[in-house]
Amino acid sequence: MKAFSLTLACQFFLGIDEPHLAEKLAIKFDDLCSGLYSVPVYFPGSAYIRALKASASIRKEIQLLIKGKIDALSNGHVMDDLLAHIVGAEKDGKYMPKLEIVGLIHASYTQMAVTLAFMIKHIGQSPDIYQRIISENADIRKSKGSLDWEDIQKLKYTWAVAQESMRLYPAAPGTFREATTDITYEGFTIPKGWKIFWAIIGTNKNPRYFHEPESFDPSRFEENVPAPYTYVPFGVGPRSSPGKDYTRYVILTFIHSLITKFKWEVMLPDEKVYGTLIPTPVEGIPILSTMAEETKNPVRDMPIGLVGSMMITTLGYCLLAVTLCLLQSYKDFDVDVPFSVAFSVVGWDWAKYIVALGALKGMTTMLLVNIVGESRYLTHIA
Repeated sequence: MKAFSLTLACQFFLGIDEPHLAEKLAIKFDDLCSGLYSVPVYFPGSAYIRALKASASIRKEIQLLIKGKIDALSNGHVMDDLLAHIVGAEKDGKYMPKLEIVGLIHASYTQMAVTLAFMIKHIGQSPDIYQRIISENADIRKSKGSLDWEDIQKLKYTWAVAQESMRLYPAAPGTFREATTDITYEGFTIPKGWKIFWAIIGTNKNPRYFHEPESFDPSRFEENVPAPYTYVPFGVGPRSSPGKDYTRYVILTFIHSLITKFKWEVMLPDEKVYGTLIPTPVEGIPILSTMAEETKNPVRDMPIGLVGSMMITTLGYCLLAVTLCLLQSYKDFDVDVPFSVAFSVVGWDWAKYIVALGALKGMTTMLLVNIVGESRYLTHIA
């Protein structure tokens, strides 16, 4: 999910289409994220130092992109990414500070990756949620091949599932603010200029505002609007995230494409989630789809089937190699039809017909297996 989200963010915001560049930036953004809430220790190799280096490297990459876009726009090239529009708007006095786009990309791709991962988990675990989402998306799929903003407004329940995922699994523990005036709260005074850390999870899981806060219940967002400032995944006021609509559009479009083409099952329903900053599933939320759905106990049977098949095949090849060496010297092997020639050499001409029959059976089996897989793709994925 993180690779998909960052690749898309790089295309939309920066106009980067090369996957290797997106992968390069992903490592730097991960280092930046791990150091955002770390203790500012100036020690080589610390999370804080790695974050500073990653931030400087990202800014350098973006500066190079800006220079390239300035040259391209000057030569009359047309570009549709956000950075190109920002660079082009500089002539009109509307130029956004160059470094703000770093935070925009980071916030967008992190929020999307976490939300999509846990949406897939809970949709796969709950048949009721799956049926409601597939019903809501099926009507749009029949009328249109792709989603527009009008369709996005209709996916109310799907967005409720996304909101509940963001409530239970916020992509950041909170955010920093600075008091612009003296504040008195619960008998305590916060002087002007003090730095304040606002913990998102403090209200997201508060039973005073959300009934049974540890349960996954999208219906809480269908009718009842949360109390003001108790649920703000994108911030609020003049400093709210400018990527809210972008995130919403991408999440709903991705789920629409996924749920109308695939059906999946979560392999580890009780998988643990770790991460002091970004909630991260221990095993990455493995799911099963296509042929794996046919097994009764896929968590146990799939590894046994794969490893067992490899062991049987390897043993069979070893036995055949030993048999061939007993029939004929390896220097005289015919690389095209080794067994047929070897049997002829020892006077067993009749055995080559058995070899031909076995080869025919093997090719027929492979064709039948491919047909089974193809039918699965055509009926469940295409």
